[in-house]
Amino acid sequence: MRKRYELEYKLGEEGIYTMSTVVKPAVKSTLVMFSDESKVFEFADDEKQIIYSVAMRPNTLIPREDINGEPADVFYTEETADALLQNFFQNNNHQGGTIDHGGEIVKDMFIFSAWKVLDPARDAATVMGLDVQRGDIVMGQKVNNPEVWKRIKNKELTGFSFEAILNPVLIETKIEMSQQMDQKEFEARTRAVIKMAADEDAAAKKKEEDDAAALEMAAHD
Repeated sequence: MRKRYELEYKLGEEGIYTMSTVVKPAVKSTLVMFSDESKVFEFADDEKQIIYSVAMRPNTLIPREDINGEPADVFYTEETADALLQNFFQNNNHQGGTIDHGGEIVKDMFIFSAWKVLDPARDAATVMGLDVQRGDIVMGQKVNNPEVWKRIKNKELTGFSFEAILNPVLIETKIEMSQQMDQKEFEARTRAVIKMAADEDAAAKKKEEDDAAALEMAAHD
């Protein structure tokens, strides 16, 4: 079984230093575009060149190929996401961004809006067409760079991914540390980890069933 790590952030540390517009975002959320070609909203004037997407999704296992030298799954809590969002704007890191984690900061694009989803059924992101969950951090980005906007319209870039310096803490170590926590907090964290593991197993099982069904259908064609 792959090891699991909680990504921790402490106030005062660097946290999120930029946002990247990427091909395959870790949270698997698709960009919603606001332009005269948008299926959600239409404008009679020139393109707005504004996009919205889920930037952070707490308590979701994200596979990584190299955590302390081996493949592992990582996640961060809702409290960590809240702290990172404040850190992001406090340090003025919403100006510019990278493309697919390329390293170079593109200046003529910026994050201008961000919020935490409290009620998915009533949230503005749901109205826009995004599939959001409670606790998600949604961000809006203005893209003035013509080349980047072209790649977005061509669906080459499909979501956001933050770049941050966080501390991975092995779950087994976390459980040992939790002996010093309040019992209620310990039980809540333990339930969260168990739920993530169950969700991951259920998703894997469903994929196996879907693949098997697809093979069976192909065999009868």
